[in-house]
Amino acid sequence: MEKSTRAEFSYVIFFLAILCGYVFRLLPRNILLPGDVFMGLDVLRSAIYMELVLYWISSVKKRILYSAVRKYLLMIGYLLIFWLFIRTIKYLFLGNMDFLKSLCWYGFYIPMLFIPLFALYLAVCLGQPEHYRLPKYLYSLVFPAVVLCLLVLTNHIHQCVFRFENGVPSSDGNYYYGWGYKMILAWLSMEVLIFFVLLFIKSHVPGRKKRIWLPMIPLGVGILYVGLYLSGISFLRTYAGDLTVMMILVILAICEGCIKSGLIPSNTGYEELFEATTIGAQILNQNKEVCFASGNAKQISENVLEEAKNRPIDLGEEQLLLAPVRGGAVVWCEDVTDIRCVLKQLEANAEQLESSRSLLQAEVDLKKKQSKLDEQMQFCNKITEYTKDQIDQIKYWLENSKNEQQKWENLKKICVLAAYVKRMSNLILLCEESDFLPAKELEYCLRESVENLKVCKIAVSLSGKCEGVLKKQDLIALYETYEKLMEQILGDVDAVLLHLQSANRQAVLKLNIAGNTRCLSHVRDIAVAGNIQIGKRIQNEECQVQLYAGKEIGKNERNDM
Repeated sequence: MEKSTRAEFSYVIFFLAILCGYVFRLLPRNILLPGDVFMGLDVLRSAIYMELVLYWISSVKKRILYSAVRKYLLMIGYLLIFWLFIRTIKYLFLGNMDFLKSLCWYGFYIPMLFIPLFALYLAVCLGQPEHYRLPKYLYSLVFPAVVLCLLVLTNHIHQCVFRFENGVPSSDGNYYYGWGYKMILAWLSMEVLIFFVLLFIKSHVPGRKKRIWLPMIPLGVGILYVGLYLSGISFLRTYAGDLTVMMILVILAICEGCIKSGLIPSNTGYEELFEATTIGAQILNQNKEVCFASGNAKQISENVLEEAKNRPIDLGEEQLLLAPVRGGAVVWCEDVTDIRCVLKQLEANAEQLESSRSLLQAEVDLKKKQSKLDEQMQFCNKITEYTKDQIDQIKYWLENSKNEQQKWENLKKICVLAAYVKRMSNLILLCEESDFLPAKELEYCLRESVENLKVCKIAVSLSGKCEGVLKKQDLIALYETYEKLMEQILGDVDAVLLHLQSANRQAVLKLNIAGNTRCLSHVRDIAVAGNIQIGKRIQNEECQVQLYAGKEIGKNERNDM
């Protein structure tokens, strides 16, 4: 059975139940029946109305998901049950117990006062978050309702609500309404008015101006009925005089009208929405039977459904997917045409990016090679800058050897220069890694140079102690100054004693030189490289030279002796 048909069927049953109750009320008035039958019909009528309210309460639990709204609707329903219950007790079971009947009658005003209050709270909760709580000041509205309720329940004492003839309270006697009753009507009217205003303001459904009339119609009927009832029309009281039942039905109609019009959000209409969706989907039970299906859902075999449990099924332009849900599974088809077009475009873009990446990588590699070549060229240029004079001298000696003896003499000198070129090149490479070099590097350079001096038949010896590090500029300048000195005295020196000391980023190279007069004159004219300080002492055919790196020396150390 479709949902719309089920809803119509429910309303028909509801109407028939109300009609039965009405018939059970009229039947004893037109047909003479035994007292037990009369009472049985009245009890049955009350049971029918209670069952209708209970059915409505059950439907509210299913339809209303928002907990705050559902809570207040259920409280309204429970108050309606309470109202019917004490009405049934009053008229059927209390007999001549007038005081208890009066209490039941006054008890009618408990639901009459609190149902509008709960309706107002319900309207405030509309449109609020799931766990919304009412502001504390709104709970103060309970106080007037309780006061008015106590005013009614104690009416036997003061008769401010109902005034009885001769001042004798009676549940079945004639009475008229006092100022307390008017206060109750004013309070109820104000709450109902605020409820409908809030309902209209807080509702966001389209066409709310038209939808608001659906709950307003039963409200108008109820107001009209109460007005005619209070006017004392005998015909109305004879054939529709059950004010309690009428008010309960009016309240149910107002609440149901708010739900049906969408002014109170409900959990309904999902089947129609599911059927109207553009996604081809089906909801299956545990036996793989279709419970609900959209309008464009496809017929799917059981074998395909079994396979879809493990992986998506390709259906050409669509993809079949299955997901388990409580009590069964949901199956739907997704149009993957656009996704595949996007994937193809992404693949084309990926190929293009890969090609671009390859070109960029090749360009980066080329730049790295070029950078490496440039760096090597810088090293070569720097080495050439420091060793240009020696290389030119080597070239000159190789090209100007007139005889075999001169050739051998020049080769000896070339060995000295070549050792300097080699060691200086190594120092320049080491200087690229750090601003400080171990002092031992200077000792290695001097030892290799000293070994090549021996080839020239010069008595030479190196001693000393090297510790710590030296600034790279000081180390290179000290070695360069030593080389210039050796090159100037190379042909005139007989013996050289070297002593090297290094500590605390300072170095001192002491040279004792023995040679002819021309050799000593060369020592006087020695050129100093960088920040090297020099001290000289010349006496007869010997001289002492001290080269300082990394410290200042006094004037007395610079003077020639």
